[in-house]
Amino acid sequence: MDNRRSRMSGWISISKLLAKKRGKPTEFGGLIDISGSGARLYVTSKLPIGSILPLIIQNQKGVPQSVPLKIVWAKKDEMGNVETFDARIRLMQELIRNDVKVEGVAYGYLYGGSFQPEASVEGIRLIERYLNEQRTFGHETYSPMEVPDVSMNVRSFRGPDL
Repeated sequence: MDNRRSRMSGWISISKLLAKKRGKPTEFGGLIDISGSGARLYVTSKLPIGSILPLIIQNQKGVPQSVPLKIVWAKKDEMGNVETFDARIRLMQELIRNDVKVEGVAYGYLYGGSFQPEASVEGIRLIERYLNEQRTFGHETYSPMEVPDVSMNVRSFRGPDL
C-alpha cells in the first residue's frame, strides 16, 4: 500500500470486524482512521502493545479479507482529552446500539496499529472505501450536531455606549 496516501477518518465498528464468540461481540469500539501504513482504533479494553488484532472485512461477494493489525502504541482516554472526543461519542452510540448499560461517560483506549505484511490489499481498500463513503451527506455514521452560538455579548456588560 502506498504510504503517501492521506489519512481517512470515520468509524467502522470493531464488533463487526473481529470474530465473535457465542454470537456476541467480544469487543466494543471502532477503527477511527486509516493511513498508508496502519490505522487508529478506539476500544473499551486495554490491549497489550505488540498484540495482533485479526481484523476481517467482507467484500461485496461475501468473501472475507484478512487485515491483521499489530498494536504499536496505546493511550488511555481520560476526561478533558479533546483528541478522542469524537471517538468517545461514537463509542457511546455503539454501546447504546448494543444495549450495553454505562453510567456516566464511557472512556476507552486509543491505539495505533500497523498493517501486517499478510494484510489483504483488497481488505485495506474496502476499509478506505467505507470510510470515504462516510464523508458524503446521508452516509455519516452519526448525526451531525449543530452547536448554538453561546458567545457572550460583551457590549451588554460594559453599560451604555458613551
